[in-house]
Amino acid sequence: MNITKSQALLKRANKVIPGQTNTISKRYGRLPQGVAPAYLSHGTGCSVYDVDDNEYIDWSASLGAVVLGYGLGPEGINPILPLPEANEVELAEKLVDIIPCAEMVRFFKTGSDACIAAVRLAQRINYNRSLNFLTTGYHGWTLEGGDEAPYGNLSKLEEFIKAFNPCCYILEPMDRSCPEKYSERYLFEVKALCKKYNVILIFDEILTGFRYSLGGIDGYQKVIPDLACYGKAMSNGYPLSALVGKREIMENLKDMKISGTYYSEALPIESALYTINVMEQENVMGYLWEKGEYLNKQIKSLIFSQKFNKIVNLKGFGPWSSFVWSEDHWDAEQLFLQEIFKRGIFYNRDHFIMFSHEDEDIERTLDVYHDAFDVVKEAMERDTVKEKLVSKVDRKLYPK
Repeated sequence: MNITKSQALLKRANKVIPGQTNTISKRYGRLPQGVAPAYLSHGTGCSVYDVDDNEYIDWSASLGAVVLGYGLGPEGINPILPLPEANEVELAEKLVDIIPCAEMVRFFKTGSDACIAAVRLAQRINYNRSLNFLTTGYHGWTLEGGDEAPYGNLSKLEEFIKAFNPCCYILEPMDRSCPEKYSERYLFEVKALCKKYNVILIFDEILTGFRYSLGGIDGYQKVIPDLACYGKAMSNGYPLSALVGKREIMENLKDMKISGTYYSEALPIESALYTINVMEQENVMGYLWEKGEYLNKQIKSLIFSQKFNKIVNLKGFGPWSSFVWSEDHWDAEQLFLQEIFKRGIFYNRDHFIMFSHEDEDIERTLDVYHDAFDVVKEAMERDTVKEKLVSKVDRKLYPK
């Protein structure tokens, strides 16, 4: 594929933007350089097009932010106005209706905004205890510095609570590093522990919300947190996040200076209303689960039939899954990525199922994966993996 325009833009960007782009996960160093595109121009359905007009079936879903597909949304929305609009109230009411823990709602622009607002709110309520907070998972760059508690180890969590006397515990209810550890029973035990020690429990549902169910894990099972944060898929890729929770806690926000000019911007809010309406009318959640489980099953079958199960596996379930390669097969992993990009598949560490992904897209993806595994297998047998690599990935940007 010709990526000349992409490369030219890359050179220009490196002169004026530190790190080339404003989002680390979109840096070119994470992709097979020289083969993958550096810039996209637009998207339609589940396909994205680079600036050189090459088409790719996209599995990144804009880092998990797009759930319906590209080019699907409301039209004629006004830019931000000096006063709130009715749709802000409508969306808040909608979230209260569908999210179990939601009695009140505040809107923000990013997941980081919502998560730090949740922690600041907890600190205000439990200020007489301590400002310490416990975390499990990633909650945005603004919350670095919290005490990290392990997922799935209740006794260790209790040790952390006793040691740090935290005002709150914010966690991703499904651990992204090992989603197979997810357990409703464990979350019930976490909630009981937080109640015992008067620790405010916060679910970070930025990635799981509106993907595993309309309410995320909060709606998928019966464990109800004190607060929860949502974003990404809620508005199908438009910049919007939300902090929701119990009224007795949320009302404290009235006296806190947590505000932003664009927090009530009309377009993202209208997009969220549109997206949720489509989800409800078209049973989008059921579709994501059905297609996701099929894709995951076929990929796992492919890994075993190609005898790659000792060096790569698939983690996750339902609408979200990821390849995990062994550390000592880095070059083989990069060769696989190189080959799927050559064949028109855009994969950036995750499979996020979209409503626009159809059977033919899944089958084509599986065919490409099969061909790419064939290339890697032959190269490994002949010890020519490094020779076949014509691209490179910056390992420092690659999450493990």
